[in-house]
Formats: sequence, C-alpha cells, structure tokens
Amino acid sequence: MGEETISELIAQLPEEIQAMVNEYLPVLGNMAIDEIKMWINMSISGQTAAAYRLLLVKMDNEAILQELDQLVATTDVQNDANAAAIEKQKQIATDVCLGVLTVAVGYLAKYVPLSSLGTTQGESST
Repeated sequence: MGEETISELIAQLPEEIQAMVNEYLPVLGNMAIDEIKMWINMSISGQTAAAYRLLLVKMDNEAILQELDQLVATTDVQNDANAAAIEKQKQIATDVCLGVLTVAVGYLAKYVPLSSLGTTQGESST
C-alpha cells in the first residue's frame, strides 16, 4: 500500500474532525504521517489532552502563544456564560424562598392569632 497524502487522510475523516484538522494543518505539516494518524485517532477516541500535547510539541513559540490567546478568549466567554447561569440560579432560589416565606406568613396570619405573637410563654396578653 502506498503512502497516503494529508488530503487523502483528511477526506477519510468525519466532517467535524476535518474542520479541526484543517485548523491545525500548518502544525500537522511538521509531523510524520504516522504522527498525524496517531493524533487523529487520539482526537476521535477522546484522548484530547494527549492529542493536544502532540500538537504543542510541534508548534513554534509564536503558534503556541496564539493558541494560548485563543484558549484564554474561549475560557473568558465560557466563564461569562457560567456566571450568568449562576446568577439566574441564585435569582430562582431567591424567588422560591420568597414564595415559601409568603405561604408561611399567609398560614401564620390565618391560623395563629396576632395577639399571641407579641407575648412570650407564660405571659398573658391581657
């Protein structure tokens, strides 16, 4: 069997992997075909940290810095989204607590005489 070209390898991949391969194609150009196959297999099988390490060792310093900038920007966006979700959860919890408090106060107002609220045990309100 003859050597496959990178284009032939890319064409055999699932579409979502093809986009990732095309993104890192300049780095993959610094790798042997066996390394590229190993990277693709790692990526497909969920060994993303190992696959990413394999790419990083083939990148020059400038490419690593650009990758870091992109990761930081992505993390910032995700952190903002998480913070918004947490705030929404806090608001929902507050609303639920206020609802329970409203029901409790309504119950007390209906079944507990107001005159008994100002006295302590053993005291008379008369």
